[in-house]
Amino acid sequence: MRLMVALMLLWASAVLAVACGGSDPGPAPTAVISPTAAPTPPQPTAQDPIVPRNVVELGSGTLLLAVPNTEPALVDPLTVAAKDGIAPPACAGFVFVTSWLVVSPYPPGDVQIEVSAMRQGSRTVVGNSASGGATTGCDVLQFENLSDVPLVIEVRYVVAGLR
Repeated sequence: MRLMVALMLLWASAVLAVACGGSDPGPAPTAVISPTAAPTPPQPTAQDPIVPRNVVELGSGTLLLAVPNTEPALVDPLTVAAKDGIAPPACAGFVFVTSWLVVSPYPPGDVQIEVSAMRQGSRTVVGNSASGGATTGCDVLQFENLSDVPLVIEVRYVVAGLR
């Protein structure tokens, strides 16, 4: 019986030695560290618009506006809805919820913008920072660049109707 146990141990150690590449372990492996590029920061995006509870969402999307410092960019929510295939309710029940962020240059630094809602000749400022949000109706939104550099502004929107 002892002979059998000794032979089994000898056989097991031989199998182990072959499986591990022989009885000499050789030099220990060394880790190779190679330089890597710094990770690319994620592309900034505007936050999701905050949708009021008293509305029904009909659709949503994202616009990228190139806004030079020479002329404002206009967003007509009824045109946006139509391009998205949404039949908007009448203006009395139409809701356009937006959020925006200057994505170029980023970080925005000292850029100055003014966002206004325009309806029938009147203009109401709804925001004046590099990021923000507003809930309006059929008003055309005007994004005016008051800086010395051209801007790219991401606008996220939700087209909705009152419940």
